[in-house]
Amino acid sequence: MSQLVEIVLPVFALILLGYGLAWSGYLPDGTSRALGDFVFKVPIPALVFYTLATAKLDNIVPWGLWFGYFGGVALVWALAHLAVVYVFRRDQRVGPIAGVSAGFSNLVLLATPIVEAAFGPEGLVPHFMLLSVHLPVMMIASTVFFALLGEEEGARSIRDYATEILKNLLTNPIIIGILAGGAWRFFELPIDGFFAEVLGKITPTAIPLALLAMGLSLRRYGIIGNIGPAIVFTFLKLLVLPGIVFFLVGHVFELPRLWVSVLVIAAASPTGVNAYLIANHFGTGQGMATNTITLTTGLSVLTISFWLFVLGVG
Repeated sequence: MSQLVEIVLPVFALILLGYGLAWSGYLPDGTSRALGDFVFKVPIPALVFYTLATAKLDNIVPWGLWFGYFGGVALVWALAHLAVVYVFRRDQRVGPIAGVSAGFSNLVLLATPIVEAAFGPEGLVPHFMLLSVHLPVMMIASTVFFALLGEEEGARSIRDYATEILKNLLTNPIIIGILAGGAWRFFELPIDGFFAEVLGKITPTAIPLALLAMGLSLRRYGIIGNIGPAIVFTFLKLLVLPGIVFFLVGHVFELPRLWVSVLVIAAASPTGVNAYLIANHFGTGQGMATNTITLTTGLSVLTISFWLFVLGVG
């Protein structure tokens, strides 16, 4: 139990510190966006690059990792869609927002620190393998489903959105870090000298600054109605999704124990802010997404501790 405290509490203490700095007005309003942009564009991509460039993968092909994790996401997405349409009687177009709210994990700002604290640098390897496809898969899925459920959108919307997504992905700093790290490792290029010194200064800042940025950003979100669906999505996100992923990657695909643990923690992480960004982009479901982000982040201190205990950490 003491190890659980050592892993979880420092992470959420930094988030709480960031929230307090924003709530008190000690830092100006623009700090959240500026720090978030810096973390997203500099130290996190540097950490991703370094981890993948120096990883010892032993020719592992992560198909089981991807199919196991996204199999769980697909099931939770379907449950969230059915709940919002048939239980809460919302329009079909809200279904994709329900899906991303219940299935889009905050892999960058929260899961990365937890994985590193609980499993060390070795745990970051499967984590970044998941991260490498997580954003593209979730963005493409939400775009396709929203276009298909639109009133008169059809293929033209899919094509337009797909072009926008492709452009965003090719300029995404984390995707660039993933591709660069993979290429560096493939060609067995060295990381030494001045280059290593610079990376050594940047990468340690990624985790604490990411947590502070997350706390600062949470000040912008709150509970603004649509509480019923948000409670259901929170239950699906924090308990159902990691449970399904645990079964699929551990018993169906039989991945190594470390990989199973990392994927469960990734699945148990709270909903990422991309759920709100997607809802805002499509002009529907913003309240549900915002509430789910708030609730899952607040409750994840308990549920992540629970899943770490189930996984035998602590």
